[in-house]
Amino acid sequence: MNTKTKALLVFGTLFAVGFASGFLFNNSISPTVSDYTSERAEQADNRERGQRDESRERGEHHAEKIRNWFSDRLDLSNEQQDPFFEHMSEYRSRIRSELKEMKGRESEFVRQHYNAMRNELSNVLNPEQLKKLDSHVHPDSVMHRRRSNRSGRPDRPRD
Repeated sequence: MNTKTKALLVFGTLFAVGFASGFLFNNSISPTVSDYTSERAEQADNRERGQRDESRERGEHHAEKIRNWFSDRLDLSNEQQDPFFEHMSEYRSRIRSELKEMKGRESEFVRQHYNAMRNELSNVLNPEQLKKLDSHVHPDSVMHRRRSNRSGRPDRPRD
């Protein structure tokens, strides 16, 4: 055997021994990936649970402040408070559901009119221009960008 072959054989053997020892010792020294990921998932669940509890507490505190504010401003007696706040709660839920329904109708109305405008523009614009128009003006793409902006990403027109 020549020197070059011996050197490659030694290098390969060292590499294989190093790989095998690293693989064997890795599990005994550090936690396995599944242990680590399950631990991280548990920490995330605990954090999320804590945030929900804090949010619930803030909501209860806020509701109590509103209750006290109305009671003070309207000089509500103890007998008046429960019926008053039950009616207010019903009123708010009716308004919320009606606004949600109106939002759905509004979205459908905007989509219909956009589609009509797009059909009229199909005589003026080529398919590539229509695609660009959709990416900038289509109601769904606008809503998507608005949601993205809330998450902190900048609003940039697509080229």
